[in-house]
Amino acid sequence: MHCRWIVIGALISFTFSLNVPVLMYHEIRTPNVNDTDLRRDLSCSPQQFIQHLNWIERQGYVTITSGQLLRIPCPKRPIMLTFDDGRESCYFAASELLRHGMRGVFYVNTAAMGKANHLTRLQIIDMSRMGMEIGSHTVSHTDLRNLSMKQLLFELSHSKKVLQELTGQPINSLAYPSGGYDQKVIKAVKHLGYFSARTTGSGCFLGLDPFRIPVIRVHPSTTPQNLARMIKNGL
Repeated sequence: MHCRWIVIGALISFTFSLNVPVLMYHEIRTPNVNDTDLRRDLSCSPQQFIQHLNWIERQGYVTITSGQLLRIPCPKRPIMLTFDDGRESCYFAASELLRHGMRGVFYVNTAAMGKANHLTRLQIIDMSRMGMEIGSHTVSHTDLRNLSMKQLLFELSHSKKVLQELTGQPINSLAYPSGGYDQKVIKAVKHLGYFSARTTGSGCFLGLDPFRIPVIRVHPSTTPQNLARMIKNGL
């Protein structure tokens, strides 16, 4: 009984002391005049991205995966860098992370693999070998709330299966497409063996619910100084 209370106490302490910034990137590219407003807003230039990595390094942060996010103890000054949609520029991001001795979490929608401006299967395999975590962004990047149960289970299970077979690694993390989820979606995610799911809601992860992980959204205008302020305020 004494050991049980020690474990419970450790879990309570872990939950209330955790404060992890989870950055959300999409494309690492320089926006141009022909971009839609949405694509421009989802872009971060390569130069800006490298400045972010240099700032993260100087601040003594340790980049972690989703698995490390849920592990006790979590490293000191943890930060998680996530990348949505499996765009081709994510390969550059992975290479820069590797060069800096860092790791990232890349959420891939499997139907887009190999299509124009998206990662190929070989690039995803290589990124996994670099030590990057590959997570699911479903098959077709559709709003999971609008699906029948059969469709929902397919989107979650098939993407998981494809990525596991491709990388040879367990796929335990998910990013909800466009941040859309509800209780039905969360129940299905848990049922299929995912350990965590990332949203698009604002904030730092406080250890309260691994299926509602919030983010700090990176914009084209996000300088290292902006990043410091956003992390401090949990924006």
